[in-house]
Amino acid sequence: MNLCKICHSVKTKLKFVYKSKPKGETDFNIEKKKYYREFFECCECGHMFSDPEFEITNFYEGSYTNKTYGLNLLEKFNKIISLPFNESDNEGRFQFLKKKCIKILNSNIINVLDVGSGLGIFPWRVKKENWNITALDPDPQNINHIKNEIGIKTIQGDFLKVKIPKKYNLITFNKVIEHIKEPKEFIIKAKSIIEDNSLIYIEVPDVKAAQYGKDREEFFIEHFHVFSEKSIKLLVNDCGLKCLCANSFIEPSGKFTLRAILSN
Repeated sequence: MNLCKICHSVKTKLKFVYKSKPKGETDFNIEKKKYYREFFECCECGHMFSDPEFEITNFYEGSYTNKTYGLNLLEKFNKIISLPFNESDNEGRFQFLKKKCIKILNSNIINVLDVGSGLGIFPWRVKKENWNITALDPDPQNINHIKNEIGIKTIQGDFLKVKIPKKYNLITFNKVIEHIKEPKEFIIKAKSIIEDNSLIYIEVPDVKAAQYGKDREEFFIEHFHVFSEKSIKLLVNDCGLKCLCANSFIEPSGKFTLRAILSN
């Protein structure tokens, strides 16, 4: 029985079946005869979820970066940050968050922990605003790049296992929790390391992408979850947090995305 991973409803249906790697998906060298996965849709909350039979959790210790970005991280980083304003997912993300944070936190002093920083695109933009930013990532390649090329404080390790030495008034998960089988665990830990009256920002793929077929990036192999507005709110409530907003939008890159701001 395929219970919904968010609301735990038994009313789910098989939505997509994959017997081979869709075009555009990163090649993680999975044997063709072993490549089989399914995406289910919850009829109650609209959440979509997958649970591949093969193990992919070790992707993020090195192979994910190597396969997705190649060996020259700085070259890829510079290409992304050079995008014009109207073509940059990252700039739109930051401007949205800046407006919300200054208003809600009523402060220009923002102490940020960005979890799953990847190439450091978002931390780089935060640093430009003179906010205090720490980048956390499990991949030592990413950490070395962020620390040495961008000059940002870093923490290397698994977010659930690593010790966080201080508290923050903003924790950000940009396209992160959909990669985790149990996203609730990440949010609960984030809740434990934010100050009183502080914020958590979550950005995830949106189920609205499903109307354009199963081969979209939102449903690639590395994603266990694709969220609906209802399912993200249910997850937040289940973690004992308040959902201040949950917005669906299409990014300049064409991604269907949900972004939510949570408060303790």
